[in-house]
Amino acid sequence: MMETFPIFALTAGIIASCAPPTSTSDVLLTYVLMHVFFKTAVYIPAYVFDIDVARTTSHALSIGACVSALWNIMTRV
Repeated sequence: MMETFPIFALTAGIIASCAPPTSTSDVLLTYVLMHVFFKTAVYIPAYVFDIDVARTTSHALSIGACVSALWNIMTRV
């Protein structure tokens, strides 16, 4: 979790500070929740049980969710 906390904190902070309560902010919140789900429910158990494919996939999907949220914020402005 420590390696991806900065991007999660940045994304959550930007969403909280500049996203108006619209359907777009619901999409952004979904991306952040996807990040949290993949990191807590998939990545950590896969790390503990040494399942490489699940760990790699969940890491890529969780980072992709944060990048997608940031991209949506940047293209919306």
